[in-house]
Amino acid sequence: MRIAMTLLAVALLSCACSTTTILEQKENRVGSLTSADEYMLRPITVSFKAPPEWGASNEQWDAWVALWRQEFESELRARCRKTLTNTALESSPRRGYVVECDVYDMNSGGFAGVGGRGYARGQLLVRDVDSGTVLYDGKIEGTATSQTKAADRLTAAVGDLASGVAIILMQGG
Repeated sequence: MRIAMTLLAVALLSCACSTTTILEQKENRVGSLTSADEYMLRPITVSFKAPPEWGASNEQWDAWVALWRQEFESELRARCRKTLTNTALESSPRRGYVVECDVYDMNSGGFAGVGGRGYARGQLLVRDVDSGTVLYDGKIEGTATSQTKAADRLTAAVGDLASGVAIILMQGG
C-alpha cells in the first residue's frame, strides 16, 4: 500500500509540473519537435506595451524586458532536455530549428490571485530553417499568483511561459 501511495504521489506531482496553457494552436508537428536534438533560441521579444497605470518609465520597462529575457532563457534551459544554442535577433540562421517567442499580452494580477492572476501570453513559432516548415505555431500562457510585487509576478509568469515552451519542444505540446 505504501508503494502504491508513493507512486500515486509521484504521478500527481509529475502531472502538476508538466502542463502548459495553450490558447491557440495553428501547427503542431509532434514527431518533428520530439525528434529534434537541438534548437536555436532567439531572445524573446516583447511587443506588449505597459499600460500607463503600471507607471513604468522607458528605462524601467527596458530593464524589465532585459530581466524577462534572462528569466525566459534560464527557465527554458533548466526545463528543456535538448541542446539550446543562442542566436541573435538580427541573425539569419542557415540551418536547424529556430525557436521564437513574442510576449504579446501581460497582466500584473494581484497577490495570491486577488485582483486576477498575473500572466504572460506568448506567440511561439518553431520552424525548420532548411525547409521553411513550421513545426509549431501557437499562443501559450504562463501564469503567476504568489509573488507580492507585480514586477515579480510578471517575471514569474515569463518563467512559467518558458516552462510551457520547454514542454512543447520536448513533448510536442
